[in-house]
Amino acid sequence: MTNELRNNFQRSLGKLNDNDTKEVGFSELKKMISSHNSSDALRIYISLLSVYLKSCTSHAKEIQVLLIGYLASVFKENLMDPLDKPPNIIKTIVRVLEIIHNYLKENSIVIHKACGLALQEVYTHCMPKDDIDGIILIFIDPLISIVTSGLNKNSQIGAAICLSDFIQFLGSSYNLQQENLDLENDLSNQNGNISILTKISEKNF
Repeated sequence: MTNELRNNFQRSLGKLNDNDTKEVGFSELKKMISSHNSSDALRIYISLLSVYLKSCTSHAKEIQVLLIGYLASVFKENLMDPLDKPPNIIKTIVRVLEIIHNYLKENSIVIHKACGLALQEVYTHCMPKDDIDGIILIFIDPLISIVTSGLNKNSQIGAAICLSDFIQFLGSSYNLQQENLDLENDLSNQNGNISILTKISEKNF
């Protein structure tokens, strides 16, 4: 069954590159993820989605990123890759976020926005909300590092988009007033991001 699932998932991923089959492929992939949600199945999905193919079309890359978000919405607290001994949800979150970050190098705002949405899905469905330090370390710090690294312009732009969207998402999720976020100033330094999360923590708990 495991080999069959891997072959079927890989075959459906291939359909994303063709305009005539991309919607069918997307539907098949989501159906497989929702129907087969064991830890062994999760290992297959992560391993295949982590293979970054430069030859893929932009639309195919966008869908692959969105699938990571869908994966998080299906597995939720069971998003624990059996590759880790013992399986650990935080380690798996870091692993899937690294896959998302890999797509930031694309010269496409559509893909960058998809990365932001996938990141938000992982946070919403899988990340413990009482771990403020973990949220900063796992979701925010890596994006700040990419923005400030200067290694790849597209990655910097994509990370900035994801960071801005994520901060706004956190604010709206916890009903914080926009004027209290002072988003422009907060995004200019890490302490600002910490202050936002402190406000969220105080409001939620």
